[in-house]
Amino acid sequence: MPLESQAWLARDQIMLGQVSSLRGFREGVICFPPTYKYKIGTSTLNTKRCPAWCDRVVYKVSSNAHADLLEYVSFPDLKLTSDHHPVAALMQVCAQAHPSERMVATAAP
Repeated sequence: MPLESQAWLARDQIMLGQVSSLRGFREGVICFPPTYKYKIGTSTLNTKRCPAWCDRVVYKVSSNAHADLLEYVSFPDLKLTSDHHPVAALMQVCAQAHPSERMVATAAP
């Protein structure tokens, strides 16, 4: 990631823990340029707004589950309809049924 993007990311409100509604959530390491605000149809940042990572994948794992983040990427080539670049996360999630939940087998008639 370019040094300029690293400087912007260092001031990111989520990274600084300033978004209280996301406490306890996790996010992968951001290794892609800002996802906002671009001139629609281009890869050129709009200089009237501060670049930011408005498009995120955050997740929270319960005590009976495990999640591995395998990939966290943006799609800068998808730029025709928005001033945002979409992001995606590929995850592997393993979960166990909660002990208080009983699994009941049913047979079709």
